[in-house]
Amino acid sequence: MASEQLIKALLTDPLAGTTRAKRRTLLALALVAIAVVKAKLVPTSVSTFGINLTADDQDTLLRILSWVIFYFLSAFLLYAIRDALVLRANYLGLVDKDLVQRGTKADEIEQRAMMHSMGFWKRYRLLAWVSWTAAAFRWLLDLVLPVVLGIYTLSILWE
Repeated sequence: MASEQLIKALLTDPLAGTTRAKRRTLLALALVAIAVVKAKLVPTSVSTFGINLTADDQDTLLRILSWVIFYFLSAFLLYAIRDALVLRANYLGLVDKDLVQRGTKADEIEQRAMMHSMGFWKRYRLLAWVSWTAAAFRWLLDLVLPVVLGIYTLSILWE
């Protein structure tokens, strides 16, 4: 039963809904910004409002877009770090829940949790490897890719 819960904890969705919303907005804005810069799609006018943009206005528009992307990148990172800490706490809570209830000292809890975790992974190597690999790829797609894309977008906008 505990082994199933540990595997489920590894394979649960690592990001909360709010974090996913920040990630989605960051990705959308980053892709739009990359298209604007690389394809030189900076508008020269906003016909709806009757506004004509000079070259300086276009640069200002790109700077504003870069600050918006910076905001969403920062917000995404803060929410993702919180989610990672919650996920880790839940995982470790499954390992040492009964030790805490018995009032065991903190150092002893950590040592027993590590021993329990090592013993679990020795018994279920293939399942553990697949679970860790899937969790790592999920973190790469959910966390690393948006951050790298956001940083790349900021770098091309600030050139």
